[in-house]
Amino acid sequence: MAPKGENIIEWSDEMDLAFLNVMLEKQRRTHTTTWKTSAWKEITAKMMNLFPDKQLFLHKVKDKYQRMKTNFTRFFEIVKHTGVGWDADTNTVTADSDVWDMFIKKNRAYKTFRSKGCKYYDLQKQLFSSSVATGALRISSTDPPPTLEEERRLNEEFLSRGKGKQKQHIDLEEDSDESDDPAHVAQPILTESRRRVPKRSQSKSSQMQECMDIFRESFTKNQQDTTSSAKKSKSVSSPEKPEKNSIEEALNELAKLESRIPKSLFVKAGKTLLDPGSQRLFMWFKEESRMEWILQLDHP
Repeated sequence: MAPKGENIIEWSDEMDLAFLNVMLEKQRRTHTTTWKTSAWKEITAKMMNLFPDKQLFLHKVKDKYQRMKTNFTRFFEIVKHTGVGWDADTNTVTADSDVWDMFIKKNRAYKTFRSKGCKYYDLQKQLFSSSVATGALRISSTDPPPTLEEERRLNEEFLSRGKGKQKQHIDLEEDSDESDDPAHVAQPILTESRRRVPKRSQSKSSQMQECMDIFRESFTKNQQDTTSSAKKSKSVSSPEKPEKNSIEEALNELAKLESRIPKSLFVKAGKTLLDPGSQRLFMWFKEESRMEWILQLDHP
């Protein structure tokens, strides 16, 4: 086993910037950051060409990616938290002491952001934002500002997440993101505790009976709905037609012309149709002839 500290690479800002650009280029071509070993070999080869004096290997490059993602995840949680300010030009974070205490209480690694922020934040955001979920403290820009009670609840949820079931990890110490020492590799704090509520055990017979009851209830309801719908449809869209050659049939035809004749003449025509002969004559006429017949009622 190699002595501790042997072959450990100190990643410079220049290397970080080159590494981000190589990965962003790969992301643009593959539309993902979940790369297979072959893709990581390509990334490693490019980094070795750029920095031939560094002892870069596949596992060191992947470890650096994980540390960088972990660091970004934590920084992203801080800058999105209510009451936290961040100056992109100076790469500094401003927040009240109680906010810093809350984050540091969860993990000491957050302490490093008080002094140096997160370099190349915009590039890291392009690379990691699609896969990083900030959990309880994530607030949409369209949401209204939280009340004091809501903010207190969010803080409690944030702190409780660290106590839930998640992968065991080693805390990142201050400035640890500059080294590829495996002892500093940590998993991002992304997962929340998820409780599974046990389902009550049921015998096959009781399950079958429950299914039959649901089916019977659904079938009965559907039958009732279908019958009611059919009756309603019949009454609305298919009214019963009046008996042929009846006064009702003639009055229905007269009603179609109501908007085209004076009200007094309409009433007079209705009375005239009570005579069987006039009724038969009216029904025999076409529409325009019926209009002429009605108009002549005013000038016998």
